Amino acid sequence: MNNKLNNIIKWGIFMFLLFLPVINVIAYLALLTALISWAIKTKFKNILTSRVIKIPLLSFAFAVLLSVIFSHDKPQSLAGYLLFSFYILTFILMTHQKENRNKILQMLVLSMLIVSIFGIIQYFTKLNFHIKTSWFSFTIHTDEWGIGSTFDNPNRLAEYLIPIILLSFAFLLSKIPIKMKLFIGISTIAGIICLMLSKCLAGIIIIIILIPIILIIKNWKFGLPFLFIAIVFMGFIKKDFSTFANKSFTTPNSLHIRAYTWGKIVPQIMKSYPLTGYGLATSKEITDKYGEGNKTVHPHLHNLYINYLCECGILGIITFLLFIGIFLRITIPLLKINSETFAYTFAVIGMLLHGITETIIHFFPLGLLFWTLIGLALTAYVKTPKIQN
Repeated sequence: MNNKLNNIIKWGIFMFLLFLPVINVIAYLALLTALISWAIKTKFKNILTSRVIKIPLLSFAFAVLLSVIFSHDKPQSLAGYLLFSFYILTFILMTHQKENRNKILQMLVLSMLIVSIFGIIQYFTKLNFHIKTSWFSFTIHTDEWGIGSTFDNPNRLAEYLIPIILLSFAFLLSKIPIKMKLFIGISTIAGIICLMLSKCLAGIIIIIILIPIILIIKNWKFGLPFLFIAIVFMGFIKKDFSTFANKSFTTPNSLHIRAYTWGKIVPQIMKSYPLTGYGLATSKEITDKYGEGNKTVHPHLHNLYINYLCECGILGIITFLLFIGIFLRITIPLLKINSETFAYTFAVIGMLLHGITETIIHFFPLGLLFWTLIGLALTAYVKTPKIQN
């Protein structure tokens, strides 16, 4: 019985991650199948074996629940909490996938390769395609601001590519078979090209910063010269790069809109909803109320931390940062001794950095990816109990 359930869970996770950026409906069904099978197997007993992880996670979930209870729009927040619960369940499921996380990593890289090839083809063909029904929609488009590949939106595409590029690049430096190196290397190059075509400046900067750091941690004798060359090169092209970035990688008034939202709207919100926030998943209504026409950023605040601060209040952001701090405290000492933890941790760090300019978790598939990567990074730390049949 357990062997059958293990296979269902394993293949459910594989299909979930393979189809997550391509066909969401299949990914969600695969994840639901894996979660149900896992629930039958474990009966939710001892699913979090470490108090170090359990306490901050439950504290954060409770703080988010308080934001729902005191929300200005309870039905909307309750629906948001239902989706949020899938984040937590997915995270816990992934912490118990130590034996499968190498295969999971390969599935993530394969998925990135598919998305990247499609994105590159989309760029050169200027492909625009739309399917919309009452229960399913699929939209891709190409415009002057970049490509969306299977994500429609260039920023969402970049939010997906950044962690998987870092994941694949970090794992590429570990001792793996030559065929695997070739596969991961090709996927990484394709991902970087697709990221450039998305024209997401924040994403490109994150990759430029983190790849030398990854190299330094793996081999400082190689990494430091690489970093020095990159700094010198950037110094020579600083002026040209600035002009190029302004023309090619930013949309009109994008920085101004963010500055206005963070500087003018957020302080007003915090005066009205300081402790528990205005409610999970209700940012659009609030920014409409406090903003001045098209100066606000809808339907979220384009910053992961500010979004949690406003939606879930001071309690929400403190418990979230506590959880992330403990996550980094656990994984950073493991970076040099576990290549898979190294790869997954830098993938999470990439998303956390991108969270400075994008909300990330506002888009449900990317929220699932975020919590999946955190869970997989912690598999070396969380001990899976043996479940008797």
